[in-house]
Amino acid sequence: MSIVVIVLELVLSFTAAVCGLYAVAVLLERKSRFASKALIAAVIAIVLAVVALICTLFFPKTQGLTDDPQTPTSDGAGEADPTTSTTVPTASTTRMPTKTSTVNNISNMLVNIPAEHDIAKDSLVQLQELCSAYNGKISFYYIDLESGYEIEYRADRAYQAASVIKAPYIKYLLASGVDGSQKLTMAASDKQGGSGVIDKEPAGTVFTVDQLMEYAICYSDNTAYYMLNKKFGFSGFNQYAKELGITANANSNCVLGYPRPRFGYLSARDIGLYMEDIAKYIATGSEAAKRLKTWMMSTSEECQLTDAFSDKNVLYGKSGGAIVEGDSTQAIDLYHDVAHKYGDTKNIEWAFHDGAIVYADQPFVLAVATSLEPFSEESIEVFHEIAFQINKIHYAYHAK
Repeated sequence: MSIVVIVLELVLSFTAAVCGLYAVAVLLERKSRFASKALIAAVIAIVLAVVALICTLFFPKTQGLTDDPQTPTSDGAGEADPTTSTTVPTASTTRMPTKTSTVNNISNMLVNIPAEHDIAKDSLVQLQELCSAYNGKISFYYIDLESGYEIEYRADRAYQAASVIKAPYIKYLLASGVDGSQKLTMAASDKQGGSGVIDKEPAGTVFTVDQLMEYAICYSDNTAYYMLNKKFGFSGFNQYAKELGITANANSNCVLGYPRPRFGYLSARDIGLYMEDIAKYIATGSEAAKRLKTWMMSTSEECQLTDAFSDKNVLYGKSGGAIVEGDSTQAIDLYHDVAHKYGDTKNIEWAFHDGAIVYADQPFVLAVATSLEPFSEESIEVFHEIAFQINKIHYAYHAK
Protein backbone atom coordinates (compact mmCIF):
# COMPACT_ATOMS: atom_id res chain seq x y z
CA MET A 1 0.00 0.00 0.00
CA SER A 2 2.80 2.44 0.90
CA ILE A 3 4.46 1.97 -2.51
CA VAL A 4 1.18 2.78 -4.28
CA VAL A 5 0.84 5.98 -2.25
CA ILE A 6 4.39 7.03 -3.01
CA VAL A 7 3.91 6.49 -6.75
CA LEU A 8 0.57 8.33 -6.68
CA GLU A 9 2.14 11.31 -4.90
CA LEU A 10 4.96 11.47 -7.42
CA VAL A 11 2.55 11.36 -10.38
CA LEU A 12 0.28 13.99 -8.85
CA SER A 13 3.15 16.29 -7.94
CA PHE A 14 4.76 15.98 -11.38
CA THR A 15 1.48 16.64 -13.20
CA ALA A 16 0.71 19.60 -10.96
CA ALA A 17 4.14 21.05 -11.64
CA VAL A 18 3.71 20.68 -15.42
CA CYS A 19 0.29 22.33 -15.36
CA GLY A 20 1.56 25.13 -13.17
CA LEU A 21 4.55 25.79 -15.40
CA TYR A 22 2.29 25.84 -18.47
CA ALA A 23 0.00 28.41 -16.87
CA VAL A 24 2.94 30.61 -15.83
CA ALA A 25 4.48 30.41 -19.32
CA VAL A 26 1.23 31.49 -20.99
CA LEU A 27 0.78 34.40 -18.61
CA LEU A 28 4.35 35.60 -19.07
CA GLU A 29 3.99 35.62 -22.86
CA ARG A 30 0.59 37.36 -22.48
CA LYS A 31 -1.06 35.35 -25.23
CA SER A 32 -4.73 36.09 -24.68
CA ARG A 33 -5.95 33.32 -26.94
CA PHE A 34 -4.45 30.81 -24.48
CA ALA A 35 -5.72 32.55 -21.36
CA SER A 36 -8.62 30.13 -20.79
CA LYS A 37 -6.27 27.17 -21.14
CA ALA A 38 -3.82 28.76 -18.70
CA LEU A 39 -6.64 29.22 -16.19
CA ILE A 40 -7.68 25.56 -16.53
CA ALA A 41 -4.08 24.43 -16.14
CA ALA A 42 -3.68 26.56 -13.02
CA VAL A 43 -6.85 25.10 -11.48
CA ILE A 44 -5.72 21.54 -12.29
CA ALA A 45 -2.33 22.25 -10.73
CA ILE A 46 -3.96 23.50 -7.52
CA VAL A 47 -6.33 20.50 -7.30
CA LEU A 48 -3.54 17.99 -7.88
CA ALA A 49 -1.32 19.70 -5.31
CA VAL A 50 -4.14 19.49 -2.74
CA VAL A 51 -4.70 15.78 -3.48
CA ALA A 52 -0.96 15.10 -3.13
CA LEU A 53 -0.97 16.93 0.21
CA ILE A 54 -3.92 14.83 1.42
CA CYS A 55 -2.02 11.63 0.47
CA THR A 56 0.98 12.83 2.42
CA LEU A 57 -1.04 13.66 5.54
CA PHE A 58 -3.42 10.71 5.68
CA PHE A 59 -1.49 7.84 4.06
CA PRO A 60 1.92 7.46 5.77
CA LYS A 61 4.59 6.07 3.44
CA THR A 62 6.99 4.56 5.96
CA GLN A 63 6.69 1.36 7.92
CA GLY A 64 9.10 0.03 10.48
CA LEU A 65 11.43 -2.36 8.67
CA THR A 66 11.91 -5.58 10.56
CA ASP A 67 14.11 -8.61 10.25
CA ASP A 68 10.90 -10.56 9.97
CA PRO A 69 9.61 -11.88 6.62
CA GLN A 70 7.04 -14.66 6.56
CA THR A 71 6.88 -15.80 2.95
CA PRO A 72 10.09 -15.36 0.95
CA THR A 73 10.00 -13.58 -2.36
CA SER A 74 12.52 -14.36 -5.03
CA ASP A 75 14.15 -12.25 -7.69
CA GLY A 76 15.02 -15.40 -9.60
CA ALA A 77 18.28 -16.08 -7.80
CA GLY A 78 17.00 -17.45 -4.53
CA GLU A 79 17.49 -14.23 -2.54
CA ALA A 80 14.54 -13.23 -0.39
CA ASP A 81 13.56 -9.64 0.33
CA PRO A 82 14.36 -9.07 4.03
CA THR A 83 11.63 -6.44 4.36
CA THR A 84 8.77 -8.20 2.61
CA SER A 85 6.56 -8.65 5.66
CA THR A 86 6.34 -7.89 9.34
CA THR A 87 4.82 -11.21 10.36
CA VAL A 88 6.70 -13.76 12.40
CA PRO A 89 7.20 -16.93 10.30
CA THR A 90 5.30 -20.04 11.27
CA ALA A 91 6.05 -23.70 10.77
CA SER A 92 3.79 -24.39 7.83
CA THR A 93 5.38 -27.63 6.67
CA THR A 94 6.20 -29.44 9.88
CA ARG A 95 4.88 -30.14 13.37
CA MET A 96 3.18 -27.24 15.08
CA PRO A 97 3.70 -26.80 18.81
CA THR A 98 0.82 -27.80 21.04
CA LYS A 99 2.53 -26.29 24.07
CA THR A 100 5.23 -23.76 23.45
CA SER A 101 7.80 -22.26 25.77
CA THR A 102 7.28 -18.64 26.79
CA VAL A 103 10.53 -17.74 25.03
CA ASN A 104 8.76 -18.01 21.68
CA ASN A 105 8.15 -14.25 21.73
CA ILE A 106 11.82 -13.61 21.00
CA SER A 107 11.78 -11.83 17.65
CA ASN A 108 11.62 -14.19 14.66
CA MET A 109 12.30 -17.26 16.80
CA LEU A 110 9.82 -20.13 16.85
CA VAL A 111 10.42 -22.53 19.73
CA ASN A 112 8.51 -25.81 19.90
CA ILE A 113 9.49 -27.04 23.36
CA PRO A 114 6.97 -27.64 26.18
CA ALA A 115 6.82 -24.74 28.61
CA GLU A 116 7.58 -26.92 31.64
CA HIS A 117 11.08 -27.51 30.29
CA ASP A 118 13.59 -24.84 31.15
CA ILE A 119 15.80 -24.11 28.19
CA ALA A 120 18.83 -21.90 27.80
CA LYS A 121 17.03 -18.65 27.05
CA ASP A 122 20.32 -16.75 27.07
CA SER A 123 21.39 -18.86 24.11
CA LEU A 124 18.14 -18.10 22.29
CA VAL A 125 18.70 -14.40 22.82
CA GLN A 126 22.28 -14.66 21.57
CA LEU A 127 21.10 -16.59 18.52
CA GLN A 128 18.49 -13.96 17.74
CA GLU A 129 21.00 -11.14 18.15
CA LEU A 130 23.53 -12.90 15.94
CA CYS A 131 21.07 -13.64 13.15
CA SER A 132 19.26 -10.30 13.19
CA ALA A 133 22.59 -8.46 12.94
CA TYR A 134 22.93 -9.80 9.39
CA ASN A 135 19.71 -8.20 8.14
CA GLY A 136 17.89 -11.24 6.85
CA LYS A 137 20.86 -13.18 5.53
CA ILE A 138 20.73 -16.07 8.05
CA SER A 139 18.17 -18.79 8.77
CA PHE A 140 18.41 -21.97 10.79
CA TYR A 141 16.34 -24.98 11.76
CA TYR A 142 17.02 -27.39 14.64
CA ILE A 143 15.13 -30.56 15.54
CA ASP A 144 15.83 -33.00 18.33
CA LEU A 145 15.44 -36.40 16.66
CA GLU A 146 14.51 -38.07 19.95
CA SER A 147 11.80 -35.71 21.19
CA GLY A 148 10.82 -33.92 17.97
CA TYR A 149 11.29 -30.54 19.60
CA GLU A 150 12.27 -27.72 17.28
CA ILE A 151 13.82 -24.27 17.23
CA GLU A 152 13.89 -22.21 14.10
CA TYR A 153 14.78 -18.74 12.92
CA ARG A 154 13.23 -17.50 9.67
CA ALA A 155 13.24 -21.09 8.50
CA ASP A 156 10.82 -20.49 5.60
CA ARG A 157 13.02 -18.08 3.67
CA ALA A 158 14.13 -19.43 0.27
CA TYR A 159 17.77 -19.44 -0.81
CA GLN A 160 19.59 -20.80 -3.82
CA ALA A 161 19.96 -24.46 -2.91
CA ALA A 162 23.53 -24.82 -4.18
CA SER A 163 25.06 -28.26 -3.62
CA VAL A 164 23.06 -29.10 -0.49
CA ILE A 165 20.45 -30.60 -2.84
CA LYS A 166 22.89 -33.34 -3.86
CA ALA A 167 22.50 -35.24 -0.56
CA PRO A 168 18.72 -35.75 -0.73
CA TYR A 169 18.98 -36.54 -4.43
CA ILE A 170 21.54 -39.28 -3.76
CA LYS A 171 19.48 -40.55 -0.83
CA TYR A 172 16.46 -40.76 -3.13
CA LEU A 173 18.43 -42.77 -5.70
CA LEU A 174 19.77 -45.17 -3.06
CA ALA A 175 16.37 -45.65 -1.42
CA SER A 176 14.87 -46.28 -4.87
CA GLY A 177 17.21 -49.22 -5.30
CA VAL A 178 19.23 -47.98 -8.27
CA ASP A 179 21.86 -50.39 -9.52
CA GLY A 180 25.11 -48.85 -8.35
CA SER A 181 27.13 -51.09 -10.64
CA GLN A 182 25.67 -49.51 -13.78
CA LYS A 183 28.35 -47.87 -15.90
CA LEU A 184 28.03 -44.40 -17.39
CA THR A 185 30.46 -42.83 -19.84
CA MET A 186 31.40 -39.19 -19.35
CA ALA A 187 30.98 -37.12 -22.50
CA ALA A 188 32.83 -33.87 -23.05
CA SER A 189 29.49 -32.05 -22.78
CA ASP A 190 28.93 -33.58 -19.33
CA LYS A 191 31.76 -31.57 -17.80
CA GLN A 192 30.25 -28.84 -15.64
CA GLY A 193 33.22 -27.15 -14.03
CA GLY A 194 33.07 -25.77 -10.51
CA SER A 195 33.49 -28.13 -7.59
CA GLY A 196 34.56 -31.72 -8.11
CA VAL A 197 37.37 -33.92 -9.38
CA ILE A 198 36.23 -35.97 -12.36
CA ASP A 199 36.41 -33.08 -14.84
CA LYS A 200 40.13 -33.75 -14.89
CA GLU A 201 39.52 -37.11 -16.51
CA PRO A 202 39.28 -37.32 -20.31
CA ALA A 203 35.98 -37.60 -22.13
CA GLY A 204 35.09 -41.25 -22.55
CA THR A 205 36.04 -42.17 -18.97
CA VAL A 206 33.63 -44.74 -17.52
CA PHE A 207 32.22 -44.44 -13.99
CA THR A 208 29.81 -46.62 -12.05
CA VAL A 209 26.69 -45.04 -10.59
CA ASP A 210 28.10 -45.76 -7.12
CA GLN A 211 31.24 -43.81 -7.95
CA LEU A 212 29.26 -40.87 -9.25
CA MET A 213 27.08 -40.80 -6.12
CA GLU A 214 30.17 -40.91 -3.92
CA TYR A 215 31.85 -38.08 -5.84
CA ALA A 216 28.66 -35.99 -5.73
CA ILE A 217 28.64 -36.20 -1.92
CA CYS A 218 32.31 -36.36 -0.93
CA TYR A 219 33.61 -33.80 -3.44
CA SER A 220 30.33 -32.08 -4.26
CA ASP A 221 31.18 -32.98 -7.84
CA ASN A 222 29.04 -31.03 -10.29
CA THR A 223 29.80 -33.28 -13.24
CA ALA A 224 28.94 -36.43 -11.29
CA TYR A 225 25.66 -34.84 -10.22
CA TYR A 226 24.93 -33.81 -13.82
CA MET A 227 25.54 -37.33 -15.15
CA LEU A 228 23.21 -38.78 -12.51
CA ASN A 229 20.57 -36.17 -13.38
CA LYS A 230 20.87 -37.04 -17.06
CA LYS A 231 20.46 -40.74 -16.33
CA PHE A 232 17.70 -40.70 -13.69
CA GLY A 233 15.94 -37.33 -14.09
CA PHE A 234 13.85 -35.58 -11.44
CA SER A 235 10.24 -36.73 -11.73
CA GLY A 236 10.51 -39.27 -8.92
CA PHE A 237 12.66 -36.97 -6.81
CA ASN A 238 10.17 -34.10 -7.16
CA GLN A 239 7.40 -36.38 -5.92
CA TYR A 240 9.59 -37.46 -2.99
CA ALA A 241 10.24 -33.79 -2.11
CA LYS A 242 6.52 -33.01 -2.27
CA GLU A 243 5.64 -35.91 0.04
CA LEU A 244 8.32 -34.75 2.47
CA GLY A 245 6.84 -31.26 2.65
CA ILE A 246 9.57 -29.36 0.82
CA THR A 247 8.17 -25.95 -0.16
CA ALA A 248 10.86 -23.50 -1.34
CA ASN A 249 10.86 -24.65 -4.96
CA ALA A 250 7.06 -24.63 -5.12
CA ASN A 251 6.90 -21.17 -3.54
CA SER A 252 9.42 -19.95 -6.13
CA ASN A 253 7.56 -21.60 -9.05
CA CYS A 254 10.60 -23.76 -9.67
CA VAL A 255 10.35 -27.41 -10.74
CA LEU A 256 13.63 -29.29 -10.77
CA GLY A 257 14.44 -30.99 -14.05
CA TYR A 258 17.10 -31.96 -16.54
CA PRO A 259 19.00 -30.16 -17.99
CA ARG A 260 17.89 -27.35 -15.69
CA PRO A 261 17.01 -26.17 -13.14
CA ARG A 262 18.92 -28.91 -11.31
CA PHE A 263 19.55 -27.07 -8.04
CA GLY A 264 16.59 -24.80 -7.36
CA TYR A 265 15.78 -23.32 -3.97
CA LEU A 266 15.77 -24.51 -0.37
CA SER A 267 14.81 -23.01 2.97
CA ALA A 268 16.50 -23.90 6.24
CA ARG A 269 13.45 -26.00 7.13
CA ASP A 270 13.60 -27.78 3.78
CA ILE A 271 17.24 -28.68 4.43
CA GLY A 272 16.30 -29.82 7.92
CA LEU A 273 13.45 -32.00 6.65
CA TYR A 274 15.76 -33.60 4.10
CA MET A 275 18.41 -34.26 6.76
CA GLU A 276 15.83 -35.70 9.16
CA ASP A 277 14.69 -38.07 6.43
CA ILE A 278 18.30 -39.02 5.63
CA ALA A 279 18.88 -39.72 9.34
CA LYS A 280 15.91 -42.10 9.36
CA TYR A 281 17.25 -43.80 6.26
CA ILE A 282 20.72 -44.18 7.77
CA ALA A 283 19.12 -45.66 10.89
CA THR A 284 17.77 -48.56 8.81
CA GLY A 285 21.32 -49.90 8.69
CA SER A 286 21.10 -51.09 5.10
CA GLU A 287 24.31 -51.36 3.11
CA ALA A 288 23.26 -48.46 0.90
CA ALA A 289 22.43 -46.36 3.96
CA LYS A 290 25.84 -47.15 5.48
CA ARG A 291 27.54 -45.98 2.30
CA LEU A 292 25.60 -42.73 2.35
CA LYS A 293 26.56 -42.07 5.98
CA THR A 294 30.23 -42.78 5.21
CA TRP A 295 30.17 -40.39 2.27
CA MET A 296 28.47 -37.64 4.29
CA MET A 297 31.09 -38.02 7.02
CA SER A 298 33.96 -37.78 4.53
CA THR A 299 33.38 -34.55 2.63
CA SER A 300 36.12 -32.38 1.18
CA GLU A 301 34.84 -29.25 2.96
CA GLU A 302 34.11 -29.44 6.68
CA CYS A 303 34.73 -25.90 7.89
CA GLN A 304 31.12 -25.15 8.79
CA LEU A 305 29.09 -27.35 11.16
CA THR A 306 31.45 -30.34 11.11
CA ASP A 307 34.33 -28.25 12.41
CA ALA A 308 32.03 -26.58 14.92
CA PHE A 309 31.35 -29.92 16.56
CA SER A 310 34.94 -31.16 16.44
CA ASP A 311 36.37 -29.08 19.30
CA LYS A 312 37.13 -31.48 22.15
CA ASN A 313 38.37 -28.72 24.45
CA VAL A 314 35.22 -26.63 24.81
CA LEU A 315 32.80 -28.26 27.21
CA TYR A 316 29.35 -27.34 28.40
CA GLY A 317 28.69 -27.72 32.11
CA LYS A 318 25.49 -29.52 33.14
CA SER A 319 25.00 -27.32 36.19
CA GLY A 320 24.70 -23.58 35.97
CA GLY A 321 25.13 -23.41 32.21
CA ALA A 322 28.79 -22.39 32.45
CA ILE A 323 31.35 -23.15 29.80
CA VAL A 324 34.10 -25.20 31.38
CA GLU A 325 37.57 -25.61 29.94
CA GLY A 326 39.00 -29.10 30.32
CA ASP A 327 36.86 -30.26 33.27
CA SER A 328 35.37 -33.46 31.89
CA THR A 329 33.97 -34.54 35.24
CA GLN A 330 31.20 -31.94 35.26
CA ALA A 331 30.89 -31.14 31.60
CA ILE A 332 29.65 -32.51 28.30
CA ASP A 333 32.01 -32.80 25.38
CA LEU A 334 31.10 -30.62 22.41
CA TYR A 335 32.68 -33.16 20.07
CA HIS A 336 30.21 -35.11 17.95
CA ASP A 337 30.37 -37.08 14.73
CA VAL A 338 28.57 -35.27 11.94
CA ALA A 339 27.09 -36.45 8.64
CA HIS A 340 26.41 -33.43 6.48
CA LYS A 341 26.16 -31.80 3.08
CA TYR A 342 27.34 -28.27 2.47
CA GLY A 343 26.57 -25.95 -0.42
CA ASP A 344 27.99 -22.70 -1.73
CA THR A 345 27.69 -20.51 -4.78
CA LYS A 346 28.56 -17.01 -5.91
CA ASN A 347 26.37 -17.34 -8.99
CA ILE A 348 24.22 -14.18 -9.16
CA GLU A 349 24.06 -14.00 -5.37
CA TRP A 350 25.92 -15.64 -2.52
CA ALA A 351 24.69 -18.80 -0.87
CA PHE A 352 26.53 -20.65 1.90
CA HIS A 353 24.70 -23.49 3.66
CA ASP A 354 25.21 -26.63 5.68
CA GLY A 355 22.78 -29.34 6.75
CA ALA A 356 24.01 -31.69 9.46
CA ILE A 357 22.95 -34.79 11.33
CA VAL A 358 24.74 -34.42 14.66
CA TYR A 359 25.37 -37.74 16.42
CA ALA A 360 25.25 -36.57 20.01
CA ASP A 361 24.00 -38.93 22.74
CA GLN A 362 20.58 -37.75 21.64
CA PRO A 363 21.04 -37.01 17.90
CA PHE A 364 19.71 -33.86 16.34
CA VAL A 365 19.58 -32.09 12.99
CA LEU A 366 20.85 -28.58 12.47
CA ALA A 367 20.43 -26.77 9.16
CA VAL A 368 21.90 -23.32 8.57
CA ALA A 369 21.15 -21.42 5.36
CA THR A 370 22.71 -18.05 4.57
CA SER A 371 23.41 -15.55 1.83
CA LEU A 372 26.80 -14.78 3.37
CA GLU A 373 30.08 -14.80 1.46
CA PRO A 374 31.14 -18.45 1.05
CA PHE A 375 34.15 -19.57 3.08
CA SER A 376 34.97 -16.15 4.53
CA GLU A 377 36.27 -16.16 8.08
CA GLU A 378 33.27 -14.17 9.24
CA SER A 379 30.78 -16.53 7.59
CA ILE A 380 32.40 -19.62 9.06
CA GLU A 381 32.33 -18.03 12.51
CA VAL A 382 28.55 -17.56 12.15
CA PHE A 383 28.11 -21.32 11.63
CA HIS A 384 30.31 -22.08 14.62
CA GLU A 385 28.44 -19.70 16.91
CA ILE A 386 25.02 -21.04 15.91
CA ALA A 387 26.25 -24.61 16.47
CA PHE A 388 27.69 -23.66 19.86
CA GLN A 389 24.48 -22.06 21.13
CA ILE A 390 22.26 -24.85 19.76
CA ASN A 391 24.50 -27.41 21.46
CA LYS A 392 24.05 -25.57 24.79
CA ILE A 393 20.28 -25.58 24.36
CA HIS A 394 20.23 -29.24 23.35
CA TYR A 395 22.22 -30.39 26.36
CA ALA A 396 20.42 -28.11 28.80
CA TYR A 397 17.18 -29.74 27.71
CA HIS A 398 18.45 -33.31 28.08
CA ALA A 399 20.30 -32.61 31.33
CA LYS A 400 16.99 -32.10 33.17
